[in-house]
Amino acid sequence: MLDLYPNAIISRSHGFIDSPKIQSELFSRGIKYDSNQLLQNKTRINIQKLSSGIIRIPCFWSDGMIIQNSKKPSYNIQGEKKHTISSLLKPGFKVLNIHPILFVTNSNNYKHYEAIRQKTTSFCKEDLNVYLNTTEYGVK
Repeated sequence: MLDLYPNAIISRSHGFIDSPKIQSELFSRGIKYDSNQLLQNKTRINIQKLSSGIIRIPCFWSDGMIIQNSKKPSYNIQGEKKHTISSLLKPGFKVLNIHPILFVTNSNNYKHYEAIRQKTTSFCKEDLNVYLNTTEYGVK
């Protein structure tokens, strides 16, 4: 990625994959900041200086976490909505991690995600008519 974006100074790994070795390698290549930790709906999120030298600004919310949580039978996305709104209004940094395909289709559960996952590289306007969730609260 640094070949594509040689002036990049911030990083975030898919799935928040992280380790001290990865941090040190990124820092040695000029990355000064990352957002590679998820603190879902936590309030009063603070910036952290890691031992690698990287300054970390954790993510406050991820739509991917909503989709993962929906695999649990007891999960209530409506309850999550209330908690998220309440947390958003409290002090602290609010970095949002949004997957475009989940957002545009207003995905609301893992089953819906599975139906659109195969389309992530070829999704087009016509697909939106098929996969758009308009009946239930979703990540959008």
